[in-house]
Amino acid sequence: MKNLILTTSILFLTVFSSRGYTQCLPVNNFGEYINILRQPKNSYFKKVKNEIDKKTLSTSDLERDFPEMFKKKRDEIITVVGITFDKNGQLRKAVILKKSLFNNFDDQALKAVRAVPRYPKPPKDMLQSDQFVHLAKVFFVPPMEAWGKYINVTDPSYSYFLRIKNKLKKIWNPMPILREGMQIKNIWEREKIETVVGFSIDQNGHLKDVGILKESFLGSFDDESVRTVKALGVYPKPPKTILKENNQAHMAWHFVVCGLNEI
Repeated sequence: MKNLILTTSILFLTVFSSRGYTQCLPVNNFGEYINILRQPKNSYFKKVKNEIDKKTLSTSDLERDFPEMFKKKRDEIITVVGITFDKNGQLRKAVILKKSLFNNFDDQALKAVRAVPRYPKPPKDMLQSDQFVHLAKVFFVPPMEAWGKYINVTDPSYSYFLRIKNKLKKIWNPMPILREGMQIKNIWEREKIETVVGFSIDQNGHLKDVGILKESFLGSFDDESVRTVKALGVYPKPPKTILKENNQAHMAWHFVVCGLNEI
């Protein structure tokens, strides 16, 4: 039986949005390719990422050039590209390590990697036995979700939603559920477990209704997510800009544990 070890880098209470987005992205290595996301504070990886990001199409550009990707509800789009370059930063190879469902997106990811004229010169300890650097770069586009009257937050850095998020995080306790879930077949082969809870509050912050918009594969995890929303009781008074019919705010929150297959 595996020991359950969850760190702050694995455990998330997250909000989906079109502009700001927290999501379970793959952090595992791909064979000889070291995933840049695995060491987000590594200064050299940051330099490589910045060079690639300069050549990467924005979400708005993708929507303009490839509208078929944005016509209907879908999950996130994720592509992983393997990059090989020499000690001088000269690109030697770029390959798709993980395909998305959209060939156009995969092609654009490869194009971005190949468009970098020269990569930052790597430190000697980054060179592998073949004297090359092998890195994996994750490209993604957030999902398009539709939850009826329940809106996804358009900017999770907005102070009002951040206040709610911080309060919910103090209450949410999925650890015991995950320990019990260790007995479930194939649970550790999954990249994440996720529940989406929709709830409404009135203009004074009083909770009016709560419901599951998207179930996980673990009923007790869903129950804990709903319990968390109810346990907060009175919420901060919502700004008038998000009040809808009957002077209520309707929000969809995602309760997610990432990296189950990395634990």
